[in-house]
Amino acid sequence: MIRARGIVYNSVIDKELRTRMRGWRSIAVLMGYMAVLGIIAIAVLVQQVGPSAAGQSSQAGLQLYEVLCIFQLLLILFVTPATTASAISGERQRQTWDLLRVTHLSSFGIVWGKLVAGLAFNLLLIFGSLPLFSLVFLFGGVAPDDILHTYVVFLATVLLLGMSSLFISALTRRVAASMVISNIVALAISVGIGLFTIYLEQPTRPQFGPNGPIVPPLTPLAQIDPLIALLSALPNTTGGTVLDGIGQIHHAFGLHVTMPLWGAFCLLAILISAVLFLLTAALVRSSPRWLRTEGT
Repeated sequence: MIRARGIVYNSVIDKELRTRMRGWRSIAVLMGYMAVLGIIAIAVLVQQVGPSAAGQSSQAGLQLYEVLCIFQLLLILFVTPATTASAISGERQRQTWDLLRVTHLSSFGIVWGKLVAGLAFNLLLIFGSLPLFSLVFLFGGVAPDDILHTYVVFLATVLLLGMSSLFISALTRRVAASMVISNIVALAISVGIGLFTIYLEQPTRPQFGPNGPIVPPLTPLAQIDPLIALLSALPNTTGGTVLDGIGQIHHAFGLHVTMPLWGAFCLLAILISAVLFLLTAALVRSSPRWLRTEGT
């Protein structure tokens, strides 16, 4: 029972949550996060007011929902690395890492505690924005399952970026280096892969069908991009561009399987996070020489 309790809830989680949640910085970040989304929601609603907006409440709700989703994902890309990139490298920099390793916690328990504590604040931000997202139901145009799909993408993105940042933190000794590398990885996963995918989808010769130009489906590389996954989860993401038909992807995971792109992203995010978790636990357990603090 003690060992099972240590896996689910250990002293690392207790200490990290008390430190993170009790400080004024957490309250300031939460208020700033909600303020940004609130200002964006007000700006979108103000643009919808006018004679031309009469009878188009569903379109206004859909536009508000899409803008909130995209901006929330952008905020996740910046906030998540900041909450987990210093989890292990910060212990080394403060020279408290050796004290943590000599406790009764296993390497699995240490990594699990750091991950849960780092992601808990991000989950608070995501679910704290639910009241703003509920505004779309006043206008219509968005179904409850649409919100469910986008929130699943948000959670998978937080898990992938959080675990990636924690792995980078286990590879570095300084917080600054871990922060910079984690943010570069987050931008590469979101923006870099998206731009590269769109570049690959530009056809050398345009193809035409009976109803007009034919837009080819996205390549399997798009399965790991959170921004494209979010666009695939949004309702009515068609507009005569290369992103037409983004709701599904062919040959998911290299197999002849057609499935929603956002679903493929979530499954891949969980798989990659599990592999990174095992690698991080192995680094914590082995403690390579180049990561050891001075005098050990």
